[in-house]
Amino acid sequence: LLATLFRDVVTRSTRSFPILNLFGPKGSGKSELGHTLMSFFIIENVPPNIQNSTLPALNDTVAAVANALVHIDEYKNNLDINKHEFLKGLWDGTGRTRMNMDLDKKKETTSVDAGIILSGQEMPTADIALFSRLIFLSFSTSTFSNEEKKNYQELKNMRQQGMSHLTLEILKLRHKIEADFPAIYQRTMDEVSAQLTDLVIEDRILLNWVAPLAVFHCLETDLDTSLSYKQMLEICVEGIKFQNAQCKQNNELAAFWNMVQYLMSEGEIIEGGDFRIEYVRHLKTNIANVNWSETRPVLYIQKTRLFMLYKKNGKAVGDTLLPEGSLKYYLEHCREYLGEKPGIRYKVYHHGILQYQKVGEQSKEASTVQRSYCFDYRMLAESFSINLERASVNAEDTAHKEDEEDANPQQGELPF
Repeated sequence: LLATLFRDVVTRSTRSFPILNLFGPKGSGKSELGHTLMSFFIIENVPPNIQNSTLPALNDTVAAVANALVHIDEYKNNLDINKHEFLKGLWDGTGRTRMNMDLDKKKETTSVDAGIILSGQEMPTADIALFSRLIFLSFSTSTFSNEEKKNYQELKNMRQQGMSHLTLEILKLRHKIEADFPAIYQRTMDEVSAQLTDLVIEDRILLNWVAPLAVFHCLETDLDTSLSYKQMLEICVEGIKFQNAQCKQNNELAAFWNMVQYLMSEGEIIEGGDFRIEYVRHLKTNIANVNWSETRPVLYIQKTRLFMLYKKNGKAVGDTLLPEGSLKYYLEHCREYLGEKPGIRYKVYHHGILQYQKVGEQSKEASTVQRSYCFDYRMLAESFSINLERASVNAEDTAHKEDEEDANPQQGELPF
């Protein structure tokens, strides 16, 4: 709210303005928070339903006000691509583009000078580029105590009377924002970044949270609130960490690596046949020649078969898939990528069965040599929470366990 009231001043330093996303199940209070924020401008606001609103209608809604809030409700991931692109454009202040056929037949792009609230029951992860443009707030509680219900009724009574008088009081502080915001914005960015030094945070997410926090920092001494800047800083840092983690789990590469782990668990791909994990101290690829002080796990993947299985199984479960060219680009430019290496040997499997080939009088395991992508497996496991290693079991431990089972047979078990 505070940042929106001075949106034009904020965007001089940030060049973009975050969308506030309220996500949660029915009855959790997300829409009510939207109604409350809107009561600083209008009484009993009825937000447009993005599902049944046309793009021109949505465009007119967001273009109707400046330095004020607009609430859009009922977001769902199955929105058509044009509405997703429209929402992404709101982040950098551009609305709908059209040809003006009535006047000079020139292209017109509507400027967006409002702060956008987007609420719904689905997490906006269908397009991760949209998710990174949000301040993501999740609502998990849908049952409330009697005291909480009483407080909610008191809040409703307050907002039904309108709260625009408070808006006018805050607007009187514009001179302070204009004078202090650029310097305080940089100071706030430094303070937030100092608490996130051990994490790799996406720039957009960091910028989204810092902008409104910096406005609060500017106005803290002029506002009579129970929250201090220090408390708000802690809230924002936790929000950044949570949203960044969600972004990693739902981005395009996470979908690929989750599919790889699924394929392994289903027996569609096999270690040694489709990928290999080796512990090495030296690695030479087309982009790197490194020596490590200790052995490190390197994941080699056979690209052709894995990419085909990713596309086949992704379509079967209805996932949004990356084109092969885009997938290769993302993999080759992720921080875990170590380069491409020729001459990696893999065993040949067919429907999970190891194949053999005749060599003279003997049968030997069939194998093939492929160019392979190399990744730092330890970093992959940390970034995408995957596990492609099969746990090895000590033969002595296995025999001991079998002896215990023979001594203590389970009811109904067959002695295999």
